[in-house]
Amino acid sequence: MIKGYTEKSTGNPLADAYFRGESRVQELYHYKAVDTTDLFTRVKDVDTYYPSEQRVALVKALRSYAARVTGINSSTASLLDKLENRQALTVVTGQQAGIFTGPLYTLYKAITTVAYAAYYEKLLDRPVVPVFWVAAEDHDFQEVAEAFFIKENGELFRSHLREQPFMRTPIGFHKIAKEEINRILSELSVHLPEGMYREQLVEEIATSYTTTDNMVDGFISLLSKWLNDYPILFVNPMDPELRQLMSESFRLVIEHPEDYQLAAAHGDQAVRDLRFVPQVEISPAHTLIYLIDHGKRSAIDYDRELGIYTLRDSKRKISQQELLDRLEERPQDFSAGVLYRPVTQDFLLPVLTYVGGAAEVAYHGMMKGIFSASGRKTPPLQLRGRAFLLTGQVNRALERFAIKADDVLEGNFVYDRLLENETKELDQWMDTLKSTMLDDLSKYKGKLLDLDPQLQRALSKTEFTLTKNIDRLSSRARKSLLRKNQEVAISAQVLESWIHPKGKEQERVLSPLSPIAKYGTQWFKDLWFETPTAWDQIKCITLE
Repeated sequence: MIKGYTEKSTGNPLADAYFRGESRVQELYHYKAVDTTDLFTRVKDVDTYYPSEQRVALVKALRSYAARVTGINSSTASLLDKLENRQALTVVTGQQAGIFTGPLYTLYKAITTVAYAAYYEKLLDRPVVPVFWVAAEDHDFQEVAEAFFIKENGELFRSHLREQPFMRTPIGFHKIAKEEINRILSELSVHLPEGMYREQLVEEIATSYTTTDNMVDGFISLLSKWLNDYPILFVNPMDPELRQLMSESFRLVIEHPEDYQLAAAHGDQAVRDLRFVPQVEISPAHTLIYLIDHGKRSAIDYDRELGIYTLRDSKRKISQQELLDRLEERPQDFSAGVLYRPVTQDFLLPVLTYVGGAAEVAYHGMMKGIFSASGRKTPPLQLRGRAFLLTGQVNRALERFAIKADDVLEGNFVYDRLLENETKELDQWMDTLKSTMLDDLSKYKGKLLDLDPQLQRALSKTEFTLTKNIDRLSSRARKSLLRKNQEVAISAQVLESWIHPKGKEQERVLSPLSPIAKYGTQWFKDLWFETPTAWDQIKCITLE
């Protein structure tokens, strides 16, 4: 049985170097990772530039939004009151509004953030409030439109929204038709695994998504139900009251577009100079912000030579004064790109630290100049908790086939391991077939080249295709062999679905639906920590 923690780097070279404390990457960030001295420096910096008058308006806007979407229970009221304290700081995380909260790591981000807030509150002896920033501005619908869960038989099932919004429509504008929700609820009632919590889960989903047609509000409503014991404040940056409080961050870009273009280019080059691959591809003309025009999110570009602003999609020219007037009248029409969103967070909230995934840590390494141009500093960064969920059925299969924790986390091993003994003879057949056919081809190679030397390329291509097709045949034969052994087949299906769904990491594909339907939310406590664990550890949790 896999228990406790397993060590594994994030796989993102820049994020790994940041958390290892490598001196060569420190120039990309304003603060070191997991450094108490820098943390206290961050507190002083926030106290210096975060305006006290912002708090009253911020709490008022958050209170109003929470009352509309989730209702204000005692826990939410307590967090709002705490945030009103002039000494209060925030630990922030964020994610897109995926259907049914998206992959498991969304949940991990939230609970990690709540745990860090509690930890820092004790460490600093100051109020610290956890905040979840919902990326309602994003317009990549495909990333939020599907949720995967595991059926009773171990098969991976995809539940998804079929009705798509118009291209480049922010997710915060997308309304889910009642017919769509009813269809999906019917799917869940049939395909979710049996468990004592299934009916409750379906009811929670129904009440979250049928009381609103807004995708973001449904996301927040459902996640807040699951996080009842781990209260966190939710920010919808498209809320007009909140956007008004961020308007100064957009004004800076509109008035000084060249500074931000050059800062983005410098950040990109600084990462490349250290031989890392930039996490975000930049466009030299982009100002880092967008205008939501007629319901579509369009990049605002700026030509430095001509001094002209352009909406990229429509190619419409727009003056600086027109943008400033629009910002004054409708700040909710402005949206931050991925390299500017953390700056807008810093204008809205007294951010102590940001909790993110490895990719987010890496793209913050491109942003030092962007923060500096805004009179701010990149916040200290913490890695979200990483976890690996295992059921009793999965653990029994792992023990039976002697599969270790390292094997679990390395990749697609299931067929090879489960058929290790049964496929020896099959492997010999396929190796003989491959060598025989390649030998036969080689016998005629000289004659063909004597006929025409130009046939060399065709011969090489034939050899490659022949090898590839035999390997494909071998793979299919292995699976056919597996299907003949039903007991092994069931174990393989369960292991593949739980351990490497779609050939990817569990937390990046599976939604929380399967574990919650069968085991409830009690296992959330295993994600909690009193003292942060090492950044390179993955918590292995057995669901029982």
